[in-house]
This record gives sequence, C-alpha cells and structure tokens, in this order.
Amino acid sequence: MKKFKFRLHSVLTLREFHAQKAFAKYQRFLQKRQRLQEIKRNLQIALQGQINNLEKGETERFYAFYEKNFSLIIQDTIAQISNINQTISNAQDEEKKAFQYFLKLKQKVDTLLKLKENQLQKHTALEAKKEEREIEDIINSRHAYNS
Repeated sequence: MKKFKFRLHSVLTLREFHAQKAFAKYQRFLQKRQRLQEIKRNLQIALQGQINNLEKGETERFYAFYEKNFSLIIQDTIAQISNINQTISNAQDEEKKAFQYFLKLKQKVDTLLKLKENQLQKHTALEAKKEEREIEDIINSRHAYNS
C-alpha cells in the first residue's frame, strides 16, 4: 500500500500556525478587557467608599474644606470610570474583531482538514481495490497454473 501524502500539508500547517497566532491575539485582548473591568470595579468600590465618607462627614462635624476635596475626588473618580468605560468598549470591539478573525482562520483550517480526511478515505479505498485486484490476479494465476 502506498503511503498517503496530503499535497496541501504545508498550506494546512501554515493556516494552523496563523490560527494559533490569531487565538493568542484574541486571548490578549480578552485579558486586557478583563484587567480593565477589574480596574473599573476597584474604582467603583473606591467611589462608594468616598461617597460613604462624605455622607458620614455630614452627620459628624465636617469642615467645608474637606467636603470640597471629597467632591473633587468623587468627580475625578466618576470621570475615571467614564473613561474606563470607553476604554472597555474599545477593548470589547477589538476582542470581537480578533475573535471573528480567529473563527475565519479556524474555518479555513477545518475545511483543509476535512479535505485531507476525504482524500485519505479515497486513497485508502483505492489502495484497497488495488490490493484486492492483485490478490485476485495471484489467485487466478495460481488457478491457471494448476489447471
């Protein structure tokens, strides 16, 4: 039986390599978005703490100077959260694009793998038929020789 050789093996290998790189890029974007969301959660916790401190200061003796500083800090934190929301939105867009690109490359790899499998099945069937013919020829030649 002849060994099966897939003629597009180098193309398949190259596409698999590109798909792996695309997946790694997608993972980096995913991690970036997750880090940004963690920063946002920390800012929201800090904001809530600042608001609680401001409310606590209103019930106790509180100087106007501190109230003004707390207000500025709260406004700054709100602005940071707004900026991080925009950055998260951009990161999500990049992540989606990277994932779509990975899926496109993965689909090409899957197509080549399916083609390889089909060609292997055809090759196996063809080689089996050849072997069967050879066996029949041997049997027929023995039968003709013995007659």
